Amino acid sequence: TLTATPAEGWEFSKWSTGATSPTTTVKMDGNKSIKAIFTQKMYTLTVNTEGQGTVSPTGGSYPSGTVVTLKATPASGWKLASWSTGETTSTITVKMDGNKTIKATFVKEAATLYTLTVNIEGNGAVNPNGGKYEKGTVVTLTATPAEGWNFTKWSTGGTSRTTKVTMDGDKTITAFFTEKQKYQLTVNITGQGTV
Repeated sequence: TLTATPAEGWEFSKWSTGATSPTTTVKMDGNKSIKAIFTQKMYTLTVNTEGQGTVSPTGGSYPSGTVVTLKATPASGWKLASWSTGETTSTITVKMDGNKTIKATFVKEAATLYTLTVNIEGNGAVNPNGGKYEKGTVVTLTATPAEGWNFTKWSTGGTSRTTKVTMDGDKTITAFFTEKQKYQLTVNITGQGTV
């Protein structure tokens, strides 16, 4: 009676006689040669993600004992929070000693805010008049002169009443207004009458 016992990570497949039971009997009525065939176990790796990002490789079937390296790549504006294993590094290894399910959790990065300060020289208004904006935001400013005033220019050199500011840092911009020029009109009368 022969009994086949697989090593860890392997499983008994069959005997060379075709028998598939781990235990078989051999009648010794002559010299005999028999082979036990073992195959390596295969395990499934399932990879899930939460949030925006990718993991490479995305999973698959691996022979028992294989060490798989997983790499997490967050999408723009996101970061890796953690793996379901508790690790927080972008790359981890998983030993395939059974079917495994691994999840990478991505979270949105905190927005970087920059301050836009708007100053006015003269008499007029700017809309919007400043505030805090996320990094990369393009803010369109519009200058409106008060009655009797003209818009002259922005501190950036632009002379159009509207200008665009890209918030890649804290910014200060000034709108310059000048008073309209006043001319004196003198009326003279020749003869008798009024004007």
